Amino acid sequence: MGELGLRESENVDFIDEFSPCELMYKLGLLVHRMNVNVVRSVRACGMRSTVGLMFAIMLFAFILRLKNDQAGMQNRVGMLFQIVNGPTYFGIMNAVDLFPPLRDLFYRESMDGLYHPALFMLSYFLHVLPFSLFTSLLFGSISYWGIGFYPDAVRSIYFTAVFFILMLQGESIAVMILGLISDPVLANGVISLIMSMSITVGIWIYQEFSNSTPDIRTPKLRFDAPLR
Repeated sequence: MGELGLRESENVDFIDEFSPCELMYKLGLLVHRMNVNVVRSVRACGMRSTVGLMFAIMLFAFILRLKNDQAGMQNRVGMLFQIVNGPTYFGIMNAVDLFPPLRDLFYRESMDGLYHPALFMLSYFLHVLPFSLFTSLLFGSISYWGIGFYPDAVRSIYFTAVFFILMLQGESIAVMILGLISDPVLANGVISLIMSMSITVGIWIYQEFSNSTPDIRTPKLRFDAPLR
């Protein structure tokens, strides 16, 4: 009987803990669980799917009033500024609102040695990709063709790709800060401070570069220009 049990045990193929098969199985299981949790939650599904749609509808209300005069050109420049800044904050809002519960669950499961932190981060961004792509396609198509850019399909794809990258950038920054700070409110304040500092540093670099390069005829930025 013992010999039979030994023979049966020798025929069992044990899967190593770090084998590619088990890693792919865990990755698919984590992504599937995140997708199911989003679909079951109306608020989470709305945050992932409609945040870009609502912003696009708001911009579309102003786009309908744009004209081809000087005021219309200034409005287009302002709307372009909002379009460039919008996707980063879309990703930040989604991460601050939806990532903390997943992070807490990961902390509990990682203490039991169920999966590696890198596997969790990979599964999270694979879970985020379809929603970010849907929002980018929806908002990018409305804003590009509505604001009156050059009617070219390839350029609109480039515009949508930039929107998609900026959205993932904002979500990556928020996830990084939420990994360091447990309080979402405090983390949101730190993220806002980082974004404000990045804009300030970017304007300073632009000013220094334009001053040191006389061949580039670019106007200097003046924050009091609308008041002068």
